[in-house]
Amino acid sequence: PPPELLLITGDLVSNGTCDEYRLLRGRLDALPFPYALLPGNHDRRAGLREVFPEQAWSANGLCCQRLDFGRGTLLL
Repeated sequence: PPPELLLITGDLVSNGTCDEYRLLRGRLDALPFPYALLPGNHDRRAGLREVFPEQAWSANGLCCQRLDFGRGTLLL
């Protein structure tokens, strides 16, 4: 069976460009299950927020979000 959620931890792309994040988004959106992203220390938050606006990253770099999926809740 497919996973209930794919959690990907950063660094998410090589250079942190919006083009790279768009490419990542295209590949992730093609998956038949939900995903969540945790940026790494080299990820650029502004680009991530532009390409993944539904993810709840704050401007100060803190990752604080609650994801309810399947049978559980994940706090990031």
